[in-house]
Amino acid sequence: AEARQALRVALAEGDRAAAAVADADLDEARASADLTAARLARLTITAPMDGLIVSGDLSQRIGAPVSRGETLFEVARQDGWRLRIDVSEYDLGLVQPGQTGKAVLAGLPDDPVPFEVRTIASVSDPGEGENRFRVEARVTDPPAGLRPGLQGVAKITAGETSLARSWLRGTLVRLKLLLWRWVP
Repeated sequence: AEARQALRVALAEGDRAAAAVADADLDEARASADLTAARLARLTITAPMDGLIVSGDLSQRIGAPVSRGETLFEVARQDGWRLRIDVSEYDLGLVQPGQTGKAVLAGLPDDPVPFEVRTIASVSDPGEGENRFRVEARVTDPPAGLRPGLQGVAKITAGETSLARSWLRGTLVRLKLLLWRWVP
């Protein structure tokens, strides 16, 4: 505003030198405003979808640099509830998209959450001494108190078998792998 006023006064008085200085000051102010706008645009964090922030606290990182691709927040979609189920590699062959099941969550132990399996990750996630695969499921009938971030136990309906076979299945798979390793 001051640079514009100085330019008007210099032009009104016919002072070309003062007008050139005021015009340069005006250009400098515009460049500074453009630089500030560009910096502000780089400070804006935009999520790829609408949702609710379920994890991430940047209060301890104020002023710290952020690397490209670094996870700052986890955002949960609000277009329907989803479950992330970690399935052992030994049980993965029993799980197929379209199967149904129920999950009991720590925060809602009296309200089993029905779901339908949607996708199965193609890459495992090592943890707790064994490889686990992430299975994504859609909640089909969410209970009233459901909140993002709740943890619990899920059971996927994978057909019927005898109780003994169910209990021994993991042991049999491990024995088959051990036998395969030793037999030429």
